Amino acid sequence: MTTSFLRKSKFWQFSSLAYLLIVLFGGFKSVNSEITWGERDIIWSDFQGKPKIYSKHAAEIAYAIKLNSVQISRDSLGVKIVAVFLCNDAWTKTASDTALDHERRHFDIVEIYCRKMRKKLIENLSINTTKLNKEVATIFDSYKKECEKVQLQYDEETNHSLNYINQIKWNSKIEKELLNLEAFVEPMVLIKMPRNK
Repeated sequence: MTTSFLRKSKFWQFSSLAYLLIVLFGGFKSVNSEITWGERDIIWSDFQGKPKIYSKHAAEIAYAIKLNSVQISRDSLGVKIVAVFLCNDAWTKTASDTALDHERRHFDIVEIYCRKMRKKLIENLSINTTKLNKEVATIFDSYKKECEKVQLQYDEETNHSLNYINQIKWNSKIEKELLNLEAFVEPMVLIKMPRNK
């Protein structure tokens, strides 16, 4: 099962987890049109999409959260969760350093929610295999909605980077949250799979 969500070029991908080995989305092999969070800082030349001429905004980031599961052993499953920047869907009309920093923070917010998902899965390390798909889908949907809400709040309060004071406050808030969730930076979460009797 694949579920996708597209809104304002913010794109989510979710692959259903199963007890058997599943590798969807072509794995996590990096391609030129994608940059995984932490790989390197995004730069303006990464924004390769066609600008929306009538948009009042100077730039728009595009991202995905990708989930993938891999059978590690007979009784454990690895769930990989990564934030990905989508170069072909992101666009810019500016070369402003301030605007670029603002867009980078959008990507950092996505990583925060990846870490929150990993944390939630780690807190539920023994998940019944018959409920795995449902539980992971519930976690994903919950954090997806929360992330969307925070992204909108970030843009509103910073006025898309034009409110300098609030941008500084948000930068600090985002950095603090990334540090608080640093224990969950590893993309792969191992889940013990109790055997059904």
